[in-house]
Formats: sequence, structure tokens, C-alpha cells
Amino acid sequence: MSQIRYDRLRDAHVIIAPERLHRPDCNIQMKERRKEKKVCPFCEGNEAMTPPEIFAKRSFESFANETGWQTRVVPNLFKALQIETPHEHHFGLFEHWEGFGAHEVIIDTPEHHTSMSQWSEANVVAWLQT
Repeated sequence: MSQIRYDRLRDAHVIIAPERLHRPDCNIQMKERRKEKKVCPFCEGNEAMTPPEIFAKRSFESFANETGWQTRVVPNLFKALQIETPHEHHFGLFEHWEGFGAHEVIIDTPEHHTSMSQWSEANVVAWLQT
């Protein structure tokens, strides 16, 4: 389970999430990812490969978890935080809490391999509204 730890020296909180080490691309360099021709769960038409959407900006003719969206929000399968109620722990000077909160993926656009500078005005507006 993830933890939120307080660093007294830096006066900052950090998230420790060992579960994220199990992501399928965790140890793959970006150059190698581009070479691989895997099916991408975030591409339009592959909505069944992600958990059900939490929110989407879409056209009126389209339905949830189907094509026709401008932006989508889905739960992260390899989340850093849990929705369950946290417990606080103290060990001497050290404090930590179980990681509490939602961790979601925002899929910016159906053409998510394009840079933001290439987006249409409608894509930018949909992204800002998400």
C-alpha cells in the first residue's frame, strides 16, 4: 500500500508507491516504447482496454466507453493513492499516512501522440474543461 510521508528536513510531503513498480512499461526507455507496436489502450477505439470512464467530453451522438470522445478520464490501474480511509502512523520523529485519494488518467485527445501545439482550438477547449 502507498504511503504519504512527511519530511521534516525539507518540510514537504512525498508519496511512496511501491505498487507502481508493476506497470508493464516501468523499466522500458522512451525510445524503446516508440519502437514497440503494441495496441495502445488510450487510443480511440480501444475503450474496452481501460476501466470504465469517470468523465468524458464527447459528442451528443456518442455513448460512454465508446468512440466519439474529445477527452476521457479513467481510473489509473497502477495508482499511487487508494480511496480507502487512511490511518496515521508515528515512529519517533517520523510521520506517515496510508496514501489516500483518487489517482486517475486524463487522456487529453484521441490523437494523444500529437503535441499540444498541434491540437485544434476545440481540443484545447475540451482539455481545459476536463
